[in-house]
This record gives sequence, C-alpha cells and structure tokens, in this order.
Amino acid sequence: MSLRQRGSWVVSVAAALAALLAVLPGCDRQDNDWGTFDPERKLMTVATDTLRLAEGGATRTLTVRLLMVPDDTVRVELTADDGQALAAPAVLVFPPVDDEWALERTATITAVDDQLDEGAQQDALTVLAVSRDGAYAGQGGPGLVPLAITDNDRAGVAVSETALEMVESPAGVLEETYHLSLTSQPTADVTVTMTVTPADPTFHVIPTSLTFTAANWADEQVVRLWSELDEDDADDLTVTIAHTAASTDPRYGPGLAIDDVSVMVYDNTLPPIARIRPANGAATLSLDESAAGTTADVEVVLDHASLLPVRLHLATVNGTATGGADYTAVSQDLTFNPGDALVRVVSLQVIDDNLLEDPESFEVVLTGLANAIIGDDDRLDCAIVDDDLTTLTVAVVPASEDGGAAQFVVTIPRAEPIPVTFTFTTTAGTATAGVDFEGISAPFFIAAGQTQRVIPVVLLADPYHEPDETFTANLSNVSANANWGGVPVTATIVNDDPQSIVLDGVTVGEAGGQAVFTLRLQAPYNAPVTLAVTTLAGDGLGAPAGQEDAAAGSDYTAVTASSWVIPADATTAVFPITIQAGTQAEALQEYFRLRIDSGSQPGFAGLVATATIVDDDQPFLAVADVAVGESATQATFTVRLVNSLECVRHEQRRCDLPRRHRRPDRQRRHRLHGGGAAVHHRRRPGQRERAGHA
Repeated sequence: MSLRQRGSWVVSVAAALAALLAVLPGCDRQDNDWGTFDPERKLMTVATDTLRLAEGGATRTLTVRLLMVPDDTVRVELTADDGQALAAPAVLVFPPVDDEWALERTATITAVDDQLDEGAQQDALTVLAVSRDGAYAGQGGPGLVPLAITDNDRAGVAVSETALEMVESPAGVLEETYHLSLTSQPTADVTVTMTVTPADPTFHVIPTSLTFTAANWADEQVVRLWSELDEDDADDLTVTIAHTAASTDPRYGPGLAIDDVSVMVYDNTLPPIARIRPANGAATLSLDESAAGTTADVEVVLDHASLLPVRLHLATVNGTATGGADYTAVSQDLTFNPGDALVRVVSLQVIDDNLLEDPESFEVVLTGLANAIIGDDDRLDCAIVDDDLTTLTVAVVPASEDGGAAQFVVTIPRAEPIPVTFTFTTTAGTATAGVDFEGISAPFFIAAGQTQRVIPVVLLADPYHEPDETFTANLSNVSANANWGGVPVTATIVNDDPQSIVLDGVTVGEAGGQAVFTLRLQAPYNAPVTLAVTTLAGDGLGAPAGQEDAAAGSDYTAVTASSWVIPADATTAVFPITIQAGTQAEALQEYFRLRIDSGSQPGFAGLVATATIVDDDQPFLAVADVAVGESATQATFTVRLVNSLECVRHEQRRCDLPRRHRRPDRQRRHRLHGGGAAVHHRRRPGQRERAGHA
C-alpha cells in the first residue's frame, strides 16, 4: 500500500470513528448531561496553586479537569522541570467516551528525598495537554505549577507567610491564615508557640501553639488570625507574631531562629449609624391637642461611638399639620463629641385650637452633616389627635308595618367643616330581619356643612295579626372627630292587621251526624294557634232540663279541654262534635254549647257558641191527596198518625170550593189511635171538593 493510500485510509478511519462517536451515548455534543456544546469552553483547569513538599515527608495532590467534551482523547503529561519531584501517575488520560472526560483526574506529587542538606528548594511542574483535538493540544505549559520543597536534612520551622494584611470583622467572618511545618524530622516532639506584640484583646491567634511529632513533622499546620470589629473607627493596628520552638531535640530548642509574621489590621468600623425613634420605647409618636404644653420626645441614637465629632440635623416637615399653627416647628443641629452619650432627646410640642379637624400629622427628619451614616430610620410620623369632638344622637319614630320604612335620624348639634363617618347596624329584637324588616350594616356619613343623616330601614308588611315588634339600631366605627353614647335605639313596628274572632253556632238535625262549629278570624296568625275547648249542656239560658238541654252521651259526644289547632295562615277553622241520632220524639229543639277555655293567642278564651239539635221524631198527621173522576160516587181521603203511640183527635172540614158551590161547612171530628192508625173520609165528587188536609 502506498503512502498516499495509507494516508487516505487513516483519514477514512478517523472520519468513521468520528461518526461512530457522534452516535454513541455520551458523545453527542448536545448531550443533556454536558449542557450546550461550546467549543470556546474547551479549557483545561489545574485546581491548585503552589505545592509545598518536603523531602521524605509531605506530598500534595494536583487536580486537573476539562470543561468541555474533547473531539479526541486528551493526555495531560506531568513532569518536574528540575527533577526534584515526581508525579504519579505521570500522565492523566481524558477519553471522549460517555462522561469520562468530565471526571476530574488527580496525581500525587512527591518530593525526591535526595538526602542532601541543600536547604529549601524551588522547582516547577510542567503540565502539558497532548491531543489530536487542536483546541486542547498544547494547553498548560512548562513550569505551570510552582513547587516549594523543604529539605529534610537540617532543622528548622518553615513559615509560609511573613507579612499579612487583614481587616476587622465580627466573630472572625474575615480571617487570614499562614502555615508552619518542620524542615526535618525531629527526634522528639516540637512545640511552636506564637506571641503577639503589642498585645491587643481584639486580635486573635488560633491556636496559640502547635505541636509537631515524628509522624506529622512535614505536614503544614494552619494558624488562623482575625481581629474583632470594634466600635472605634480610624484605629488601624499593626502586630508582630513571634515563634518560639521547644523540644528535647537539641536541634529544635529555644535558640532555633524562626521567622516572624507581621500583620497589618485595617479598621473596618463604619462611622456611627444615626437613627431616630420615639422616646421611652413607644411604638408611635403622637401629640394630643387636649394636652397643650406637653411634649412628645424623639430620641436621636448613634449605634456606636466615634473618635471624631458627629454632626446631625433634626427638622420637622409639614404634612396635614402646619408648623406654627398646629405644632411648634423644630430645626436643630446636634453634635456628638467623642465620649458623649449615644442618645440625644429632642422634644416636640403641640398647639391647641378650637377647630373640629381630621387627625393631622407631620414628619420629623434626621439628616447627617459630618462623620455619620444615616440609617433607614431617618423619619418619624407624628400624629396630632384633635380634641374637638362633635356628638352623634340617633332617633326614630314608630312606624306601621305598611308604612314603608322606619326613618332613623342621626344628628350632630351643628354643621362641621369635615364629614362625620360611622357604621349604622340594625339588630333583630322581637322583629326578625328579612321577615319584618330589611337589616342594614353599612357605612354612612354626615357631609360637611350638614347636621343630620336620615337612614330609612325598609319594613316588610305581612297579613298576620301579631303584637307590635321591635328592633334596634347601633352606631360603630365612629370617626375620630365624633363620639356617640353607645346606647342602641329601639324602633317599634306597629301591627296594622286588627283581629276579630267569631265562633259561629250551628243548627243540625238529629240525623246530621255532626255539629260543626266554625271559627272565623279577620287576620291570620303566622304560627299555629292551639285552643282548649269543652262542650257544655244547654244553651246557658237556664231552660228546664229535659225540654231544651241536649244530653251529653245520648244527644252528642262531649269533649273536655280538647285540643283544637288553628293552622298558620288560616282565617277559618272548624271543630266537629258528633251528634247521637235518636228514635223517640223529644223536644223539638235541644241545645248544647262549645266553649273555648284557653288559647295560645289572646282573644280566644271565653268564646262560646250554641249548637241547636232539631228533633226529627215529632208526631204529625199525614193526609194524602186524592184525584177522582166526576162519575165517581165518592172521594176517599186517608189520614195517618205518624210518630205517636197516643190517641189523637182531629177535625176535618171542606175547603177550597168555588164560591158558587160553597155550602156551610160541617165540622166533623174523628179519633185516630196511635201506632200508625188511619181514618178514611169520603166525599161525593159532585161537590167538586179538592184534595183536603187534616
């Protein structure tokens, strides 16, 4: 195969491999795990700075990662420029497969222990990317990572930093650190003590001593430094930290020279923050007109002292209240010298007037002139409570339920320049909202220049006879410029449905079955009415017994205190009493009464009605009509006695003859025997006598 052919094959294989990688999982440049593909992010990062090593002792870790998927495998070669250190592994491999490329790779860097007393050494680690992906190829370079190597062949304490700068902070939020380690392995424990000069209670060294052993002598131990944020500004601080070694190893005795660390602490204290607040812990600031001459106190407060004079200005600003008319205006400079108390009190004074006004207010504003920061609490609202109040009264006139509305009148003594507001609310009493009246709970006002407000409460008419009913009205949420006595006002709804109650008597025959008494009402009730009724013998007029008084049990069924319920909405009701049918003749009319003993509504008790029982067993004569022809020799009338066992005499006479045939009537007497007997009377037809009656 020629070189040209071989090169063509390599290109083809490379192209095929690229196409294959494009479809394999994890190789898609738009893979969700990798985010949006960005060739500009093809960067290699080294996750460390200077590596501090010790011969025969401390090792360090170097971390490398890629930020974007490569097109080809990336190999990162690690070599020490002067050969004073070794990397394991010496090559970090990042394949473009799945997410393997995104995993960080680490190498352990170890100093070469050469047993030479050569003191501290400096070397550098070359980190170089090698890849067919041109974006990654060549990244890194020679001497990329500095190496500081401690010789283990002579005694000494290595100090990582000898000059530090830092700022004050609360509770060590901001701190600085430096590191200590031994330069050779000791034969006994070594304790290094830190001493601060000049001593300052706000400057902290943690810990104040470190101990190194044969096992950790080459490990760097950390010393933390921080300075408290004090209340003094412009107080920078410079301290020196000296180190003293102590050990039974003579090489690490007190005479061992160890570098000092110089620390510059810059003041981080802000100028005092100034605020204003109501004095004595009050939540709000207010002045009462009625207490003219009294004051409301404002406190001007600094959060900490200053070494410089603090100058502030406090002034009042008009709102709805006007300086000079409603309050005494203030415009005042305040100076806090070093050592002064951190709180200053300024008094505000109200001016009384005789005007009815809404609550008014003004502002107190704090501004800075020098050496202070003005906090968020730089303004206070001061309210002026008006003491000039008007008085509300409420009246109402009784109204009938058909009157349409009950008119409530809310009044003040005189017209005022501002509205008076309140909430008007009705409350049910014996009258029910929604049934007897339309309830109200709503805000109202008496307009400026007016003295009253009429509030109609709609009354709901009904057909029922009921007692007069009441409901009340109350005021609440009265505006600050008015007061009200607080006693609810009662409205009376006068019933306009008069009542008339009639208990009707009844007349019934013995065979009627029932005597039905009827009760008639002019107006219904809105609830059932319960009555107790009792039957009484006779008509109450003192008729002799046996002649007119009906007998309970034989003529009718008696009741005593029996319940009779009149339904709601009814204007009539009936109460039946059973009649006992007889077969013997009695008095033509017999009587009994129904009396209402009591009722759940007034006006019923004591009503009485009479029932008349007409006897249908009275004796009587029955005469049948007769019709005959003129050729008949006689007409026979039959007279019968009904409902009697006694003998009865009766008379007969002719009557109803035409005048020309009339003869003097002859009176004839006959006797009929009881038990249905009959007698026959004969007349000649020529007499033209019509049907007669006995």
